[in-house]
Amino acid sequence: MTAHPQNVLLVTADAALAKRIAMELARGRSVPQVVVASTVARAREQLAATPPTVIFLDGGLPGDMPRNLLAREMALRAPVVMAANPAYNVELAPVISTGEVDCVAAAGDFLPVVLALLDRRLRFEKHSMKYEEALEADEVVDFSSLLRHDLNNPLTGILGNAEMLLRRRDQLSSDVLMRVETITHLTLRLRETVRRISNAWESRQQQGHQQARKQIQKLSRQETTQG
Repeated sequence: MTAHPQNVLLVTADAALAKRIAMELARGRSVPQVVVASTVARAREQLAATPPTVIFLDGGLPGDMPRNLLAREMALRAPVVMAANPAYNVELAPVISTGEVDCVAAAGDFLPVVLALLDRRLRFEKHSMKYEEALEADEVVDFSSLLRHDLNNPLTGILGNAEMLLRRRDQLSSDVLMRVETITHLTLRLRETVRRISNAWESRQQQGHQQARKQIQKLSRQETTQG
């Protein structure tokens, strides 16, 4: 498998915001390619030409398309980090619950949160690619690390978004609130299961290494005695 450079698609008509995000991403260790699309039409063209690693979606982008449908459309092509007015919380709740869309309240200085989520998505995709390459090459894969990165990181993202929605429970309908609470409960259970499996795997690996060392020492002593 040929490794492709990571790239971020910024879907925003705010040139100043796009510039700030691009500058901050450029300071990272692994500098991703950054492409800006100022309209939905331009974003669709870019998605068709070069699938991005992750998408930043400005919820304030001009247009008549409902924010939840726009986020869902983008999420079909790549994970989405979306900055939106808190007034759209109820509308966005179903798409956030899929785990493919991280939502940030577009209030105050929200850029650090956006950058943190973009960085997490980029690191997750990088780890996923590494494991896919290892599997294709029939190499040994660190199962514990795979659990921590490929499962636990997305679960943390889902939980964070659900908790953000719960902090605005007064804006949610009873049906949506019940669904978000269920998502939170099940995510916590699954994350705990991942933690226990990861710990059990690491313990088993350590025991295996210890047994191997003992066997090597035993063989070494036998060879010394026979010599």
